[in-house]
Amino acid sequence: MTQTAAIVTTLKQPGPSLASFLKYHSAIGFSRIFLFFDDPSDPHIRVARKFRQVRIIPSDARLRQKWEQTRTALTNPWFYQFVNVELKVRQTLNVEIAIELARKDKIDWLLHIDCDELFYPSEGSAPAHFAAMSKRKLHNLIYANYEGLPEAVEIDDYFKKVTLFKKNFYLFPKQILSARQRRLIRRTSQLPEHLFLFYANGKSAARVSAGLQPNGGHRFRYVNQKNRSNTPRTTPVLSKEAIILHYPCCGFKNFWRKYKMLGAFPDRWFDQVDVAKAIGSFHLESRDVVLQASQRKARAFYKERVVINEKKVVNSLIQGGIVCRIGQPSEFLNG
Repeated sequence: MTQTAAIVTTLKQPGPSLASFLKYHSAIGFSRIFLFFDDPSDPHIRVARKFRQVRIIPSDARLRQKWEQTRTALTNPWFYQFVNVELKVRQTLNVEIAIELARKDKIDWLLHIDCDELFYPSEGSAPAHFAAMSKRKLHNLIYANYEGLPEAVEIDDYFKKVTLFKKNFYLFPKQILSARQRRLIRRTSQLPEHLFLFYANGKSAARVSAGLQPNGGHRFRYVNQKNRSNTPRTTPVLSKEAIILHYPCCGFKNFWRKYKMLGAFPDRWFDQVDVAKAIGSFHLESRDVVLQASQRKARAFYKERVVINEKKVVNSLIQGGIVCRIGQPSEFLNG
């Protein structure tokens, strides 16, 4: 049974990799890509208009009116009050609107990822993957994210250049780091103790049907669903048939642009969640070094904390099972 799939993304100043993001996902079979631009005058909208699968939704007065009418805004006013300061709030609202857009377009599946991520099925296309999931009656899926590891300071389009990825040990309980692997991580100054610089809890896709709602920035849920033995599984299930390739801060210019755009954000999400405790200190340290407005200092920080360009170190991490090479997206985009 043929299945159609769409992507929803909230983005702002995505940089030179946007065209590759759209080209790749169009090529693997996504029939619609909903781009919610945080800045309605973002110059990258011109790039997005070149792709027929793309639907552009700017964050203007019309969209904000729709936000106010969402289930999220109406049922969780505490959450909605952070709409102007927390990206996760705007993402959640945009996903809820994208669900309705997908339903109108008769799209079967919706995937929520960021514009610095690629969906990477182990075999075949995105429609084939989702057809297999539908056949197994799995309707709410979680995908482990692998975090890109740059091997050079200067990278423009990271989707074309980065092929080295940290494996996800957080979402797979059986893949626990061994004592040898932990020693190897401690000897590698660019790797924090918990390995990732950013999130490690994956991203999700769900079948578009009655009751589908976003559940924060990383999950979906179904509301008003009755539990019956013959109904599809709507509780989240970890899928091993695809992963998310995450390319955060790959290339100094991309790193600098991101933290200049984010500015002096607080140490806590929603005035409550300690960022450093949640994902480590790198995000806050990056903010602080870029706020000093010295590219020289920021470049030294980036080179020391992020980039691994010694072949001997890279090979030891690969042989130790901590990182891996995934070259197909790069090969396709460069070809």
